[in-house]
Amino acid sequence: MYDIKTHDADAIRGNLDTYEKQLNVYAYIWQNLRGQPLDETIVISTSYPEVIKEALAGEDEARLEYELPRWNPLVEIPYSVESVEETIREFGEIVDAIEDGNFAAPSQSKLQSRLPGTKTIFAVNVCRNCDARFSCGSYRSYALSTQGTVERTFPTYFNDIGTEIERGDWVISALDVTPSSTNLDELA
Repeated sequence: MYDIKTHDADAIRGNLDTYEKQLNVYAYIWQNLRGQPLDETIVISTSYPEVIKEALAGEDEARLEYELPRWNPLVEIPYSVESVEETIREFGEIVDAIEDGNFAAPSQSKLQSRLPGTKTIFAVNVCRNCDARFSCGSYRSYALSTQGTVERTFPTYFNDIGTEIERGDWVISALDVTPSSTNLDELA
């Protein structure tokens, strides 16, 4: 079973327990609903490593030819049926807390911390991919504190939708689902 993530492979490897819990639940559900055993569970990282991003940005074909074979976007996750019940219990507690209004975003210091095994800051890797970031007080404080005065930085904070490569990937993926008809009456 594969789980595709936009996270960096090093971040996944540095936080295996988080990914292991989610993928183990998926595997457990699959095996119990389908009655089919799984050979392995793997997370596929779709985020290019920095060296490949730089080669793409610089249109450096030689570097791409060198780096692409060295890139391993597959992160094997051990399957453990024993951890599934604990994960489901933890997940239930989190859902209950959110439904009860007892949910707190991570602290600003957490947002500024580096993810284990990477040079990436939590806010850049996690918050930038969160749809709720614009209504999150912690992220707002982080964004404003790292860029200067509110008047100068609010547009930057509000328009923070990832790097140029991430935005390009988003546009390309959206093209695949765009209706082929240009006649608006046919789309209704």
